[in-house]
Amino acid sequence: MLATGGVGAGVFALLITASADVMFGWVFGLAWLALLITVHRIVLKLELRDRRIAELGGIPDQAPEEAIERGR
Repeated sequence: MLATGGVGAGVFALLITASADVMFGWVFGLAWLALLITVHRIVLKLELRDRRIAELGGIPDQAPEEAIERGR
């Protein structure tokens, strides 16, 4: 039945048979991965900003007020 039910039936069967600690582990692991990727992207963005500022002799590309505005 599982082979003819498709992917949805397989996922459903896995969720039914998996214990709570396994499900918690997957959820926690995926949340940790998302956090890790987000922090890494922020660090890379800040390093790029600092590199640009250093190349310009310590002068930022935009004034702080303009850097915060959306829509540009």
